[in-house]
Amino acid sequence: GTAILIGDFFAPLEDIGAMLRRLTERPSNGYLLQVVDPAEATLPYTGRIRFEGVEDDGEALVPRAEALRADYKAAFAAHCEGLAALCRSAGFGYGLHTTDHAPEVALLALHTALARA
Repeated sequence: GTAILIGDFFAPLEDIGAMLRRLTERPSNGYLLQVVDPAEATLPYTGRIRFEGVEDDGEALVPRAEALRADYKAAFAAHCEGLAALCRSAGFGYGLHTTDHAPEVALLALHTALARA
């Protein structure tokens, strides 16, 4: 079978890796498409910002959001690289899509990857 996974995949890499291992217990191929808001990829905010979690994650008051930007972007890039590595090890394709781009771009990449599988 073919598994197509679409989401933000901000869960811990260990959890995502466990999910992919369960999927690959059966002969299958697949594709993981990470979809994020551009702000989730770049942290474009400046000044004092209150971030509120959407799933009982609590909140954080950041006095200077721009001071976090470099570390945040590095952590985001490391997470994406970790997702890509997990996908490679599971034989899955990986794509990153930001919602400021047309969805057709991500869907075409998905279609192309699955056609090769």
